[in-house]
Amino acid sequence: MKHTNSDQNKKTEFDISKFKLIVFQPDKEFYEKTFAEKLVILSEKIKQAKQFMEANFPGNKSLFVAPEYLFKNMSAKEDDSGRYYIEDRYYSHEQKKQYQEILKDLSKDTDMILAPGTICWGKSKQYRNMIYFFHQGEIIHKYKKMNPHALDYDYPSESPDNVDKSLFKKGESNTNTFNVNNMDIGVEVCLDTVMDQLASDLGGNPNKKLNIHLVVADGVDYINPIQQENLLFIKIEREKTKGQIVAILSDRSMSQQQSDTLPNNDGDDDLVVYHFKK
Repeated sequence: MKHTNSDQNKKTEFDISKFKLIVFQPDKEFYEKTFAEKLVILSEKIKQAKQFMEANFPGNKSLFVAPEYLFKNMSAKEDDSGRYYIEDRYYSHEQKKQYQEILKDLSKDTDMILAPGTICWGKSKQYRNMIYFFHQGEIIHKYKKMNPHALDYDYPSESPDNVDKSLFKKGESNTNTFNVNNMDIGVEVCLDTVMDQLASDLGGNPNKKLNIHLVVADGVDYINPIQQENLLFIKIEREKTKGQIVAILSDRSMSQQQSDTLPNNDGDDDLVVYHFKK
């Protein structure tokens, strides 16, 4: 299936009552696990979400999302001077490719769109914080964080003025909107939304419409949906209490929503499905 960037001069049909949002927000212990352990857990959560959708909402559109830094090596510890080193906390190019192949495989037998947070990876002394979107066995879109925080350089003990900012490869040639399943989606990572990145790239043109505005973040207390009607705004945070999910209807009212926590054998409550009403 071929996917193209959205023709945003035309608003696509989007029935929010037939759309489900699946959110994976693990506890802090997840972030300390190894790369391989994280892949196993994420794979199981995606399989669980797929089974839930197939059993309960066949034919509905769905999006699986997770927070920023879901795949970052948080198990790397400080050195004696209290520093983290960027090369220790970012995964390798080979690990990124392994991640991509597993997610592509998981997306083959479902119509669910998979966007499991960001993965931080490096190659040739250039480090990236990226979100990938997977659908039916393909990477249909990718977006690289454009406005890094000091913690993206992983020198939290130093002033931002003293870190080597050339190490972080920003998404200067990004496309942050795309279309899949007749849904126009715009995406930002953390500080991008504070800097009005999506709104700026849309250019204030009222003919450029989105169905979903997705923000994956870690600690941004800023709610900044683009100013459009019929929009589902999703901000997913590492800390569960900081996330926001808002559906704005054509009359500027808010859609009613309900959620189901998917049960599992471990007793975790880290996988939630959101339903919306018109």
